[in-house]
Amino acid sequence: MNTKERLKLIEQQRRSILEGQIEDIETFGLAFVDESSDEFISLHELVGQKIEVFHQNSWLLGTIQSDLSIHTLSDTIYLQEGTKAKLKKPLPFSLTELLFQLPADIFVQFLTSLNNLGFSIYDCIYSHNFLSYLSKARQKQGVNFMTFDNGEEICVVQHHFSYYMKQRDRFEFTNSTGRRLVIEKKS
Repeated sequence: MNTKERLKLIEQQRRSILEGQIEDIETFGLAFVDESSDEFISLHELVGQKIEVFHQNSWLLGTIQSDLSIHTLSDTIYLQEGTKAKLKKPLPFSLTELLFQLPADIFVQFLTSLNNLGFSIYDCIYSHNFLSYLSKARQKQGVNFMTFDNGEEICVVQHHFSYYMKQRDRFEFTNSTGRRLVIEKKS
């Protein structure tokens, strides 16, 4: 599985988009306000990132410029308070790194198991990727930790790994209702 195929599977995950609107926050200026959490992000922090804005009865994709305008393929849009907007939800760096370190079959199995429990990788609120610290080690062994929150339940995932003469991946999923799932592959 190549990088493009992995990215496609990641992009297809639920809850990958933050929906909200542009508001003028007194101490920050223009900001994107997430409608589900009321948290805001200053547009100055988003310069260079893609954003979708609702303009003249349609959604347009563009890039946020340093003057806080949006450059689309055919137009420049100047943001105003009340403009509806959508942002791609960022993934924690350590989780993104882990998703690309996993063997293809393990990657797919992890995503499928997480989704079957009602979670998306975009529900990740904490990730510790110990494997990334072992890049130069011959024998790689340890545990990665991830916590997911889908708004209704919490799921904690432990990824036990051992990569030396044989490869072993074991994921232990435990959600807040007590439901558990263990998947393991040895080769």
